[in-house]
Amino acid sequence: MNLQREIVNIPANIVVMGNIDPKRVMQRGTPEDVRWEVRRLLRNVQAARNFVLSTGCDVPADTPIRNLEAMMEEARAWKPHGSLL
Repeated sequence: MNLQREIVNIPANIVVMGNIDPKRVMQRGTPEDVRWEVRRLLRNVQAARNFVLSTGCDVPADTPIRNLEAMMEEARAWKPHGSLL
């Protein structure tokens, strides 16, 4: 799913979650791969107020903890372009 293209068609009162690939990025990627993907996704949906960062599906049990930590750290550090935060 192209979340950037589709999120504009979703009413603001409906929450959209996703869309980090749980296998390719979270399970098989490096922490830097995860960080890059989180930044890419958040840049692409930053105008949407109804978006919650998450994986696209269940996280495999053997996903490296360091990748989960990288996802959370990058999300917490995110500042939208032009933000006063």
